[in-house]
Amino acid sequence: MKSIFSRVGINCDLIDFTPDLKKDNNYTLRGNEILKRCKDNRKVIGTKPLNYTDFIILDDNNDMLLWQSKYFFQTDRLCGLSLTVTREAIRMLKK
Repeated sequence: MKSIFSRVGINCDLIDFTPDLKKDNNYTLRGNEILKRCKDNRKVIGTKPLNYTDFIILDDNNDMLLWQSKYFFQTDRLCGLSLTVTREAIRMLKK
């Protein structure tokens, strides 16, 4: 995944990937899966999930929680990461 991001100009640390939890429990929204991942790795992010602001979400599903919307960049299910989305994500990471 890191090499794919690097090819389009995103050079950053990738900490982890969010698993698909829909089949295992009640985390039916993608945003809830991301929240669980943040809660499970609070030591890595160094704060409560709702206070964490140094991240972006790249996903082809748009079922995020309201507080996650400004960090969310939707990829295309068929084409993947577009140049426009890449530029917007980079801008957000540089803030």
